Amino acid sequence: MKLGKKCVKSLKIGTVEFKNTFALNGDLDGLKQQISDFGEIIGQTIINKANWQINYPNKKLKIWNKDLTDTTFHSIKFKRIDGAPHTFLTINGVEHKVLIDLGSSSKFNLPEESKLAKHLLKEYNFKNNERERYTIGGIKL
Repeated sequence: MKLGKKCVKSLKIGTVEFKNTFALNGDLDGLKQQISDFGEIIGQTIINKANWQINYPNKKLKIWNKDLTDTTFHSIKFKRIDGAPHTFLTINGVEHKVLIDLGSSSKFNLPEESKLAKHLLKEYNFKNNERERYTIGGIKL
């Protein structure tokens, strides 16, 4: 799949306007076949510029462009490794390198075979949850 690049001067989602935003365009052939009602993808360049509330079961999205931080807000330091944001999580004195998925829900996703998943499965009770995932060029969505 080939994608073009462009800086979009103005893009509006509802009443929220995004200015000077990097965008990719192209034929997302493959995704259209996997997802019957596929429209477009909102990526990290938009996600980073707004505050989001995504209600997956009801397929609803709320978006704000005002700062919603409060006293419970914590900044996370991260380092880009192979282009992806990573940070370190310490649980009971054991440090784990983790990928920060800026385009995902607030759910915590880990491969079951990872060291961190094994550690958490020993310490806590989890319930099973299924989720559909799609890929573009090896990137999971």
